[in-house]
Amino acid sequence: MRFSDIAGQEKIKEVLRGFVKQDRVPHALLFTGAKGTAKTALAISLTHYLLCENRSEDPCGECKSCKKTFKYIHPDIHYVFPVVTKGKKRRADTISADFMIQWRTYIAANPYGDLTSWSKYIEAGNTKPNINTKECSELSRKMGLQSFESEYKILIIWNAESLGKEGNRLLKLIEEPPEKTLILILAENADQVLNTISSRCQHIHVPPFTDDEMMTTLSDQQKDKESLLEIVHLSEGNMQQALTLLDSQDMHLSEQLLDWFRKAYQCKGEEVLSWVNAMAATGKQQQKNFLMYGLFFMREYMKALHYGSVDNIRLTPKEKDTVIKMSKIIDLEKAEHIISIININLNYLDRNANAKILFMDMTIGLEQIMKETLININ
Repeated sequence: MRFSDIAGQEKIKEVLRGFVKQDRVPHALLFTGAKGTAKTALAISLTHYLLCENRSEDPCGECKSCKKTFKYIHPDIHYVFPVVTKGKKRRADTISADFMIQWRTYIAANPYGDLTSWSKYIEAGNTKPNINTKECSELSRKMGLQSFESEYKILIIWNAESLGKEGNRLLKLIEEPPEKTLILILAENADQVLNTISSRCQHIHVPPFTDDEMMTTLSDQQKDKESLLEIVHLSEGNMQQALTLLDSQDMHLSEQLLDWFRKAYQCKGEEVLSWVNAMAATGKQQQKNFLMYGLFFMREYMKALHYGSVDNIRLTPKEKDTVIKMSKIIDLEKAEHIISIININLNYLDRNANAKILFMDMTIGLEQIMKETLININ
């Protein structure tokens, strides 16, 4: 992976390049950032850059080392990540190496992935993956060996929160690593990493993607600009979520939301029932997308009411026009009630509530909130 494959994050890229160019690579770096940020992508790009035999501002992608790092098969880069039981092995004996084939495919396609998507990929079910004691012991042994091909040996610990107390077994390795060893620790939150590990690392915090950075990444997708903006706004800086939403059907969620508001107010039995049945027939992810968009829209709507302007809210021009019309009808108190209804039912949806009952109940709730006012938002 190249630095240039990652939108934005220029300051962090320059810091990482500087470590290599100045031959001052720290022995341990802790990358932190929320779900869907570029922390994994940046860490991987650093390893590819460090081992490249013909680097410039990016790894060349053509040398002997790059041909291996880009396929995630370089013998001097060791990956550790949360796993579950594999086959007939006991969980205590199952380590990352048992899932390495799946990992290479997963990380190549999901450089912004998180534990939830990884768990789904390996079909973990209700079992939460973790990094066990045997893994930590095996790491200490591996990192004590000579490198195979490169000057450096590299260890990447992905989702370090999964280490738990077993991470204390790595303290000596992190505190007194063999020469030319680089340890990269990746986590969503530094506070969830053992303090004894965190305190021994140089920290790099990776912020969420901006809307412009996400649009740059998604711009080559075969979707209209309005749909891409909906995806960007709904993802709120989470690139993994944005890429997942791209696989959904064309959303046009703003139109769906306004249609719902109209039908909720008018409360014509056949039309409401038809709408509820249609929404219940969509997949659960589509239903969640709809409700999440509803939350996003109403929060931006409340900002507009609070500031008395639509200039600085993250909505499309068409959505801003809708906000202006709705502002004559739905005040802050009503908006808060609508957000509460959506929030509560989003949680119920996560708990596998019956979709027909859920959306019918929500529609009735919306009608009760808006029944005093005529909504005209065509």
